[in-house]
Amino acid sequence: MPIRPMAEEDLPQVLAIEKASFTTPWGRWAFLVELKPPGYAFVYEEEGRILGYAVMRIVEDEGHLMNLSVAPPWRKRGIGSDLLRFCIEFCLHKGVSSLWLEVRESNEAAISLYQKMGFAVKGRRKSYYQDTGEDALLMGLSLPRKILQEAKVKAVRTMGPLCILELSLQSEIPFEPGQFVMIEAPGRPLMRPLSIFGLEKKMLKLLLRPVGTGTRALVEVHTGQTLRVLLPLGKGYPMPQGRQKAWLLAGGMGIASLFPLALKLSRKGIPVRLLWGARNSSWFPAPLLWQLTEKSISLELITEDGSMGRKGLITEVLPKEWENATVYACGPKEMMKRILSIIPPHVKVYVSLEERMACGVGACQACVLSGRGGNKLVCRDGPVFEREEIGDSLS
Repeated sequence: MPIRPMAEEDLPQVLAIEKASFTTPWGRWAFLVELKPPGYAFVYEEEGRILGYAVMRIVEDEGHLMNLSVAPPWRKRGIGSDLLRFCIEFCLHKGVSSLWLEVRESNEAAISLYQKMGFAVKGRRKSYYQDTGEDALLMGLSLPRKILQEAKVKAVRTMGPLCILELSLQSEIPFEPGQFVMIEAPGRPLMRPLSIFGLEKKMLKLLLRPVGTGTRALVEVHTGQTLRVLLPLGKGYPMPQGRQKAWLLAGGMGIASLFPLALKLSRKGIPVRLLWGARNSSWFPAPLLWQLTEKSISLELITEDGSMGRKGLITEVLPKEWENATVYACGPKEMMKRILSIIPPHVKVYVSLEERMACGVGACQACVLSGRGGNKLVCRDGPVFEREEIGDSLS
């Protein structure tokens, strides 16, 4: 993410953009004041060049976006949207309940951006702009309140290419399999979404594969370290209706979402068959396999190299008959597309989808899915969807 806190040495570039953008630009002192709380200022930077910035204030639980601009040659490239999403996410994790701003009535492009991000016109400030006497529209965004907790690291358990991060929460929180958390990665500006692998009493477990900078930072934490966690988020998996049996189809890290579902279904006495596919046998740690088989879950492993279980892809070993079955799937996009094309339309199928997201609660509008009946947000309307809801959005 090329967005970082603004520093005093950034001001020459910031002031140049400010002068090119506004008829009554801010001066150096106006920016300096906002570099420390209650002010917060951020710049969008690429290769040492500042392309845009945002400035806001937070007082108690209310935020006020005071300035946002992008250098004229770099407009219409999504930089303004990225800055605004960042500010929304920053406010959310500061416990802000509403974010406000003023915009010129004639600035249709800015108004359109704010409305796209969920802002609504709440009022009008007469003759607000002194240079022209133009009115300002007062726009506001209500931020949903989820539970933001300070969680302490209890352990990081490495199992081949996978790791389980165990965190102790401040209070007990109910959850449904399929829901997720937004968690702070040390040294990273934004939280990241992870499926809830387990949550019992105050112990939260997250399954990770450390491949990027964020996930690597999470597995390098030390015992007793505190991380911020926002949870529980999204919608989980519905239970099968009637006397249906459950088929669970996990591709790679899709097991993180389906593992707690398998355990819950087993506790309820619902027959479970779990197909778990991965590249090789290192993806199948013995402790996880033992937990599943101990619960009398029918488990079939598939590896691309044939090092464990059946050789091939999970989509190549699907059954021909799906009578009295409810299917739950989570995995790579291509796997999901293939599964939906193979399983007959009359079979109930639930899929858990992944999208890039900044806030996790629908405020930033970053995880839009074009489904049947209009756009949906993966974080708020999902991540679990019935196949009829998503239409051809995976195509």
